[in-house]
Amino acid sequence: MDESWSALRQQADLRMGSVGLPESAQERELEARWHELELQREALVGTIAELGRSRDAYKTLFQHCPVAYLCLDEHGRIVEANVAAVELLGRGSQSLVGQHLSSALRSEDATAFELHRRAVFGGARAATCTVSIDRAGGPVPVRLDSAPTVVEDWGQSSLTALIDLAAETAQADAERERTTALEAQVAERSTELQSTVADLEASRAAAAEMEHQLALAERLADLGALAASVAHEMNNPLAYVVLSAEELRRRNAAAGRTEDVGLIDAIIGGATRASDVVSQLRLFARSDSDPVQAVDLPAVIRSALHFTRHDLGFRCRIVRDLKRVPSVLGRPSRLGQVFVALITNAIQAMDEGEDRDHMLTIRTRAEGNEVVVEVTDSGPGISAEALPQIFEPFFTTRGSRGGTGLGLSVVRTLVEQAGGHIEARSSTEGACFLLRFPAQRAALHLVPKPRSEESPSATRARLLIVDDELPLLTALGRALGREFNPTLASSGAEALQLIEEGFEPDLILLDLMMDGMRGDELHAILQESRPALAERVLFLTGGATTAAARRFLEAHKGRVLAKPIDLRQLVAAIRSALK
Repeated sequence: MDESWSALRQQADLRMGSVGLPESAQERELEARWHELELQREALVGTIAELGRSRDAYKTLFQHCPVAYLCLDEHGRIVEANVAAVELLGRGSQSLVGQHLSSALRSEDATAFELHRRAVFGGARAATCTVSIDRAGGPVPVRLDSAPTVVEDWGQSSLTALIDLAAETAQADAERERTTALEAQVAERSTELQSTVADLEASRAAAAEMEHQLALAERLADLGALAASVAHEMNNPLAYVVLSAEELRRRNAAAGRTEDVGLIDAIIGGATRASDVVSQLRLFARSDSDPVQAVDLPAVIRSALHFTRHDLGFRCRIVRDLKRVPSVLGRPSRLGQVFVALITNAIQAMDEGEDRDHMLTIRTRAEGNEVVVEVTDSGPGISAEALPQIFEPFFTTRGSRGGTGLGLSVVRTLVEQAGGHIEARSSTEGACFLLRFPAQRAALHLVPKPRSEESPSATRARLLIVDDELPLLTALGRALGREFNPTLASSGAEALQLIEEGFEPDLILLDLMMDGMRGDELHAILQESRPALAERVLFLTGGATTAAARRFLEAHKGRVLAKPIDLRQLVAAIRSALK
C-alpha cells in the first residue's frame, strides 16, 4: 500500500509541473491535495482494519457456532467447515476442505443433494432438503438449509447449515417427556388439591355437623335436667295418692264396704302407671355421673321398648324372649340409651310400607360368665362393604334419608364403658346386633325383698319421718302407723329440734331434697353430734338433680329408697334396718 502511495505522489508532482504555475503556487496546491489524500488514506486504513476485525469476528462466530455450518462452492465442494460441522461429519477439517459434500453422504442421497445444489445456485433465495451422513456408527439424518453467498477467492458460494434430525428428534422427545412429566405433576397436584379441597369441605361439613350435635347435646342435657326435675316433683304427689288410696282401701275393707273397691283400685292402678312412667323418665334423664350399679338388663330393655312402643306398633311385630339373667354392672341410664338407639336403628331400617310383615326380636341369655343380648330386625341387612365401618363415627347408610352417623358409634362407646362388647352381623333375613356383658353374680340391691307385713315384735318401733311435702308426710305417717310408732317432722330444722329435745327414734326416714335444711345437711350434723343415730337413717328421694346429690346417694346407696314409694318395700326395708 505504501508503494502505491509513493507512485501516486510522483504522478501528482508531474501534473503540478505541467500546469506551469509558479513554484510557490504549485507547492501550495500540492500540499492541499496531499493533505486531502492523507485524510482519505487514514479513513481507508481504518475501514480496512474494521473490515479485518469484522472478518475475524465472523470467522470466530462461524467456527464456534453450535450449529454445523459449511461453505460450499457452486460445484458442491466444501470451502470451509466449522467445528460443529467437523464433529457432525466425523472427519478432520483438512480432509473436508476441497471435498465434494456428496462424498460424506449416503450414495442414494447424491441425487437429492444435486437437486438441492442446483436450486441454491439457480436463483433461489434458500433451499432445504433431507439427506443422511454416512457414519461408521450408522447413517445420521440431517436437514440441509442453504442460502447463496459470495466467498473471497471462491466466488459464488452457499452457506449451508446441517441440522442433526436425530438430535433434534431426541431433543423434541426429551422436551415432550418433560412436558408430559410436567403435565403429570400438574395433574397430580391438581388431584391432590381437589382431594385437599374435598377433605376441607368434608372437615367443614363434619365440624358443622359436630357443632349441630353439640348444640343438640346441650339441648338434650337441658331437657334431661328438666325431665329429672319434673320426675322429682311428680314423685311426691304420686306417692301420697297411692298411700292415701291404699289407706282408704284398708279402711273400707275393715268396715266391710265393697262398693268403692273398683274405684280405689282404679286410682291405685292409674297412680302406679304414672309412677312407672316417672321412673322410666328419671332413668333416661340421668347423666354419666349416675352411680354404677347392678343393672337388670331385661328391665332396661322393657323400658326401652315402652319408650319406642308407638313407632314399633306401626312398623313391626315384637318378639320378646327376655330370659332371667344375672345382673350386669353399669349405669342404667346409659344402657337404656343403648337399647333405645338399637331399637330406633331397627325401626329406621325396616320399610314402613310393609308394616306388620316386619319383625323385631330381642333375646337375652346367659353364656358362661357373660350376659348376651341379641337385637335382630327383618330389614334389608347391612352390605358387606358397610359392615366393617358400621360403628365408625359419621358413617351412615341412610344416604339421602339423612342421619348423622353417630348413633352406633355412641352405642359402641356406651357398651364398652360398661365393660361389654358389641358386634354387627348381617344376612338376607336382616341385621343382628350381638351384645355381651360380664355377668355380676352377686347383684346389688338397694333394699331387701319384702317379707310378710307382720310386725317382727310386739314392740312398736319409734320412727322419725322427715319430709317437707305435708300430704306425703301425712300419708306415710298414716300408712306406717299400723305397725310402727311414727313421729312426723315437716323440715330438717324441726327434726333436729326434736332430737336435741331428747327424742330418740329407732329409725329415721329422711327426705333428701327439702326446702331450708336438706336431708344430707341434717345427716352431716348427726354424724358430728350423734354418729350412732346417723347410721340409723334411710333416705327417701325422688331423684338427684345435682352432682352433689348424686355423689351423696352413691356414697349411701345401700340405704336409699326411691320415690314413688312402694309401701310393702318400705315396710320390709324398715324391718330389715331395725334388726
